[in-house]
Amino acid sequence: MSGYHQLPVLSARQTVTEAKNYFLDFFRAFPKRISLIVLLMVAQTLSAGVGVLFILPLLSVLGFAGETASNHEITQVVAAIFETLHIPLNLVSMLVVYVALITLVATLRAYNMTLSASVQQRYTHVLRQTMYRLVMRTQWSVLNGYSLADLGYLLNGQVSQIGRLSQLTFQFLSQFLLTIGFFVVALVVSWQMSFMALLFAVLSSVLLLPLYKRTLGSGRTQLRENQRLFKAVSEHLHSLRMIKLFGAEDRFAQALSHTSERLEQQQIRLTLINAVTTWLLTIIAALLVAAFFYISLTVVGSEIAELIVLVVILARMLPLLSSVQKTVQQALHAIPASANGRAVVKQLQQAQEPELAAVDATKYVVQITQQCELRHVTFQYNGANEPVLQQFSCVIPANKITALTGPSGSGKSTVADLIAGLQQATAGELVVDNIVLNAMQTLAWRHSVAYVVQEPLLFDDTIYNNLIWVRDDISDIDIERALRDAAAWDFVQSLPKGLHTRVGDHGRQLSGGQRQRLAIARALLRNPQLLILDEATNALDQANEALVKETIQSLRGKLTVIVISHQASINELADNQIHLG
Repeated sequence: MSGYHQLPVLSARQTVTEAKNYFLDFFRAFPKRISLIVLLMVAQTLSAGVGVLFILPLLSVLGFAGETASNHEITQVVAAIFETLHIPLNLVSMLVVYVALITLVATLRAYNMTLSASVQQRYTHVLRQTMYRLVMRTQWSVLNGYSLADLGYLLNGQVSQIGRLSQLTFQFLSQFLLTIGFFVVALVVSWQMSFMALLFAVLSSVLLLPLYKRTLGSGRTQLRENQRLFKAVSEHLHSLRMIKLFGAEDRFAQALSHTSERLEQQQIRLTLINAVTTWLLTIIAALLVAAFFYISLTVVGSEIAELIVLVVILARMLPLLSSVQKTVQQALHAIPASANGRAVVKQLQQAQEPELAAVDATKYVVQITQQCELRHVTFQYNGANEPVLQQFSCVIPANKITALTGPSGSGKSTVADLIAGLQQATAGELVVDNIVLNAMQTLAWRHSVAYVVQEPLLFDDTIYNNLIWVRDDISDIDIERALRDAAAWDFVQSLPKGLHTRVGDHGRQLSGGQRQRLAIARALLRNPQLLILDEATNALDQANEALVKETIQSLRGKLTVIVISHQASINELADNQIHLG
């Protein structure tokens, strides 16, 4: 679908909105666990803040800061707490409490990291599964407008990139809360120096705004180039046989190289943006440290004890501020993937087929005992200038063999798709035994149809596993019968591992005729009411074609068969013919 390839430039407001929507979706997925993680972050922040404040009474006990540390409010509060708990205020007890506080902070951090990682991985899994189910349930006419490579990248790399945003969300929350916590601690020690640090933080954010915008654009570019690269690799590998036959290896390698180079250049630009960000933050940090010491000693007149604590806080806050900035940049880089994924999900949700639950299957079951027909059907593909079919009608008698004939492009496969319920007519009706099928009935009817296409689909698995997925209750006897009916039993038995022979990617370990016969056997295993054979005998040699013809003839009177073929010998089997074009 064209909308999937268009990656709009997000404004600042749209970026904030997308970030908010992402977080809300993320929170709704795991509200309890995310709330627990945030509470643990708050506890970690409080523990870290108390640990820093504890330096003042520790200095007092050590005698390093004289009267200043002893008379400070924080020291007095700690002394009162120790007295209430009947703990002696000495070096050993202070060090034990300090170590306990640091241990608590480390424990909370370790547990939180583990919990956060599990939530992130689970969210990525749920996201991928949700998108996959949406793709599976989307109307074929809509799916037909998407590039399969783009859908593949959406379910693979793009979902991982969106899932990475959940990690960045936790990372940002942790860093932000710790920064706020240390700022509050600094306020307790010296409000003047705290506001100076805040001023520098705001200044650094303002200076980095142009880089944030470039990072957002970089994320958009990376998404587009990754889509192109994934699409190119998928298409080239799928067409590798033809590429080699035409001796076009170098041409396709060069085309892929151009796409890869664009991605390389984008990554270099992103590295430059990150490097400039680090450079700016380093200079700002140096200015902050210099100003901090100068103002605290000459203007504010901070005592040595306060200065030591402030230096410790500053040493903790500067790396945190730098980490917050980098996390924001990484999140901005992933926002375009999230926005694009959300747009695709919205399109797919609007084109979902009704779900036929097992408990309702019998309610909507459709039986063909008389005929199946298309009444006054008009059909036009998305983006096409004119319809393939216009006010078209035809009748398919039950338990007979019907041949669809006509020149290439006349709409034979489209008619078959409409009769099978795979495509929905722009206008007109699908009727079975004089019942106009609604959406649920059409879905139930499709479950009674088996389809054999010209290029059969075989997974990189065993013959056995390529057959049994069409039905849940298939027995070995069913498999043998179907293979015999499809003239495939003998060649399967002759293979080294029989039914457990792997067929290779797209069945490339087998000949074209063997793949086609397995596809016919798989269709028969479905026990269909309607069997559609779309050029299904084209790849067979004369001997195997004769065997399949016998199979087709044996089906007469048992189920309804539609044959699409240019071969006169196959069309001669038909009880009636429908000519298009």
